[in-house]
Amino acid sequence: MRKIISFIIIISILATTGISIAAPSTWASDEVEMARQLGLVPSGLLSNYQSHITREEFSEMVVKLYEELSVSIAVPVSTNPFTDTSNPEILKAYKLGIVEGVGQGKFAPLDKITREQIATMYYRTLYAADPTLVTGSYTLGFADRGLVSNWAADEVAFMSAKGVIQGKGSNIFDPKGNTTREEAIALTVRTYQQFSKNPQTPVTSLPGGKLTSEQIGALSDSVVQIFIEQYDGTYNTGSAFFYDKGRLATNFHVIENAKSITMEYEDGSTYTGGITVTGYDRELDLATLMVSDISTPPLKLGDSSTVVKGQRVYAIGSPVGLTNSLSDGLVSAVRSDMIQVTTAINPGNSGGVLLDEYGRVIGITFARITDGDNLGFAIPINLLKSMNKDRVLSIKQFNDEISLTLEDGSNEISNYKIIDHLFDNMQSIVANGVEISFDGYDVVKKTDTLTKIFAYIDEENLDKFLASEKAGITNIAKILKVHAVFYEEIIGTNVNIEVIYYGVYDEYPRFFEENYLSEDTISYYGIWEVLYPLIEVSNNSNQFRSWYGSHTL
Repeated sequence: MRKIISFIIIISILATTGISIAAPSTWASDEVEMARQLGLVPSGLLSNYQSHITREEFSEMVVKLYEELSVSIAVPVSTNPFTDTSNPEILKAYKLGIVEGVGQGKFAPLDKITREQIATMYYRTLYAADPTLVTGSYTLGFADRGLVSNWAADEVAFMSAKGVIQGKGSNIFDPKGNTTREEAIALTVRTYQQFSKNPQTPVTSLPGGKLTSEQIGALSDSVVQIFIEQYDGTYNTGSAFFYDKGRLATNFHVIENAKSITMEYEDGSTYTGGITVTGYDRELDLATLMVSDISTPPLKLGDSSTVVKGQRVYAIGSPVGLTNSLSDGLVSAVRSDMIQVTTAINPGNSGGVLLDEYGRVIGITFARITDGDNLGFAIPINLLKSMNKDRVLSIKQFNDEISLTLEDGSNEISNYKIIDHLFDNMQSIVANGVEISFDGYDVVKKTDTLTKIFAYIDEENLDKFLASEKAGITNIAKILKVHAVFYEEIIGTNVNIEVIYYGVYDEYPRFFEENYLSEDTISYYGIWEVLYPLIEVSNNSNQFRSWYGSHTL
């Protein structure tokens, strides 16, 4: 059978296996929630709270703590000293002097970590962030202080005196005991509260953890408007948001062909530092950026696989230059790689956020249908999570790279999300009382001003097409014309829809005798399989062609 390929266009209008997640213990629940709201620990560690934390996991945790306290981005050591890990967070912690190896070029990332080791690493994190934070001399007061290793004694004494490290009852420290995730999270929050020069305060949520609309609006501090100067001298605007410290997400089509990018914050100030492209996916219409600003708090990422029709959502972006406007609405439909919403989406919203009622990012707004009301679309956030975001490209390198990918002579449009879904969801038309189902479709850019949609029908539906055609082929053409006009509003180019029969040559030899549509469009697949055009309708003409000839609508 013919292989059906769906092509999509960028619209300028805008593994782990399943593991049961244990809830945190009652004593740790408040600190775990604070860590979650403030982004103090990697989101992947906010589960399985009673499991023992590993050296690798704790390294990831203290790097985030260092960046919070120092307001700077950690970078990995240039040469990896370890043979059993290449985790960049471990290499960052190693360069900062927070962690060391276990000997023989090993780091032992999956080994458990002891309480005295954790106290030492917190001490080193504070020293790396600001040496003045760990001044003074302190004495160990635990009953089992004789069990604390000499290399950890000063560090345990300091962290205990500051109220971060506590005993386990009866004044026992248990230095060689292992530490759970929730214990490490709680210690991280306490260290942050004690030593941060500008600690943030979590919001107070409604019952059930939902936020008020005012609290949702306050999250716009983490969303920016971006101005793009293009190589042809024109300017474009869009939106972006912080999804991690110093990391932003936006749409590919927003930054495509950018010569320079300027960011504007909620308060009207602008970012003047360098911008690096860390990832992009043309087909997903996603791109990620890195900046030196790590003081702006990132938004929490949700799980778009749990989104359901009818749930309340909020969008924040900069429509037509109105910085960080808030709108609300409902999820209209959940599609395979799009979330359809009723929230207001306008040019400039591209790259903005779609939030659930808990303030979690569930999508990235990217498009709307202009010939209709409340028809907005967002890209599910899970697609961003799975995308490679570890590239290091200047704006020029990014544009040079994507230009090379377009020089292959291909006429197919690369990213055509809206048409892809609209036509896919149509699946069939009813003409003259006969339902004709499509076997598949391709979207092909013929020229800069013409796009063709080839809709295929198989042998079974050919008979239905012929039956409907006998009742009045003009009816079929009118239905297709409506779709062609509708799609043109989205793409901005002329759209032709051509219905193609896909079948076996020896069953319908008459096609080759009466092909008045266009003989050179017949395509052979193997010996018997053929593609044969039956009808073509253009959005900009009242004429249509069928294999009987040309006609007027």
